Amino acid sequence: MKRTSVICLGLLVLVAGCDGHTRLSGEVVGPDDKPIAGVKVRLSELNEPTRGWESTTDESGRYTVGLTHAPLDIPLVVTATKDGNKPYRKEFKVSQREGFPKKIVLEPDPQAPATKD
Repeated sequence: MKRTSVICLGLLVLVAGCDGHTRLSGEVVGPDDKPIAGVKVRLSELNEPTRGWESTTDESGRYTVGLTHAPLDIPLVVTATKDGNKPYRKEFKVSQREGFPKKIVLEPDPQAPATKD
């Protein structure tokens, strides 16, 4: 009986250890406010960048990314990249996710080689 209680308590702690979830959705546009398709948007933990989720914007520039993490106010980072543009990066804490911008503006990179669309 005692052993069963210890096992159940251990499983409860294990399951409860990852009940945080952050989901972001929005739009990626250029400086002219036109949507940009094909942008890789990634949400990850700042201290564990390999733990993350990536999405690619659709023709309307829309994306949705989500991440399951420990139920703490941990630092996260969003990046958005596409050839020919400067990379976008924004760090924030889980508690600040409601204030995350719904629109990401990618600036052209004047140093990048010209690309064909």
